[in-house]
Amino acid sequence: MGKIEKIEKVGKVGKVGKLGKLNKQIQFLMALIVSVSILTSNWAFAANTSDEQSWQKLVQKIVKEGEVLNSEYGTYLIMSEITPNKPDLDQDGNHINNYISLVGGFSPPSSSNFFLSHVEAVWENWQLDADGNWKVDQWLFKLTENGDLLSARHYSLVETKQRRVLKHQYEKEKPEIGETIWMLLKKSWLQKVANE
Repeated sequence: MGKIEKIEKVGKVGKVGKLGKLNKQIQFLMALIVSVSILTSNWAFAANTSDEQSWQKLVQKIVKEGEVLNSEYGTYLIMSEITPNKPDLDQDGNHINNYISLVGGFSPPSSSNFFLSHVEAVWENWQLDADGNWKVDQWLFKLTENGDLLSARHYSLVETKQRRVLKHQYEKEKPEIGETIWMLLKKSWLQKVANE
């Protein structure tokens, strides 16, 4: 497909829905804060680098280095991070998956002009349970082209090592929980490009 030369912004998408349960939310938020702290060693940005400039730098990095995935929902340019880098999935295997995707399409399809509709992000914490199945704590975020949160959804999943889904449950959360988690993840992504 070649080098992407131009990104254009199009479209708008939905809003954050209503979400629920305080003790569970606080426990999850504390676990997420610890996880994000492990992913990033320094949250401080240089004084002359704004979040907006860092966001544009991240978008350009995804355009340059992102994996291209064509789907019925559009073309995804995906950047991912798995911590630890190469988990041994047959042994301990506990890991965190962190993905961010530019969603849109090439116009014309054979060109390098990418039209950006919106951004999506996924955060997943994979833990092996006593039965040898994966317990997955998953957050899905839909964002504007500028990285502002439009919606956040929280799921609990249980999968076998053969990827058979045993449980897939939506977890109601207060909107503030999703907003706080996205803010922490966004800072983590921006810090990565600020340090390059």
